[in-house]
Amino acid sequence: KMESPEALVEDCPSEPIENAVEEEYTDETKTADIKIITALEEFCCLPEFTNAVHAIMNEHAGKFVDFEEEQDIECYNIFKQYIETIEELLQKFLEENSITEEDLYN
Repeated sequence: KMESPEALVEDCPSEPIENAVEEEYTDETKTADIKIITALEEFCCLPEFTNAVHAIMNEHAGKFVDFEEEQDIECYNIFKQYIETIEELLQKFLEENSITEEDLYN
């Protein structure tokens, strides 16, 4: 079982991250970030997410045969379908949790 966001804050470094946005990173900010990441991690473990990923993998895995060579256009289109699926699921997650893309990336 995962620790509470408050407990995880204690393990976060207090020094600024190199190349990070110049703003104060408080315990409140750390807690909010940990809550977002925890919710995202839980979402990515739900059957809705994993089944969507597995469906694409199961349908198309045999088409990606030689990883030493460049993939053909069919594989690229499958990859684009995979990316679209992930982005749609993540967008749904953000909307359902009232999280903006800015909240996620900052």
